[in-house]
Amino acid sequence: VKMYSIEKSLADAFRNPKLVGLSVAIESLRNTIEEQLATPLDILKTARKFGALKRMKPYVEALTTYA
Repeated sequence: VKMYSIEKSLADAFRNPKLVGLSVAIESLRNTIEEQLATPLDILKTARKFGALKRMKPYVEALTTYA
């Protein structure tokens, strides 16, 4: 499978949760943000472009909000 970008792969994982599972998608998102492989803004822009924003936004917000 050809990987175009981390952001696109995350969007695909959230758009098609039956392929990888939601827990794997969330863990991938968490690792991407923690390892600074992509910024949350870039992730959300790509999610909007590929129709995954509504599903991804709450998880990105939760992972980037500090208490």
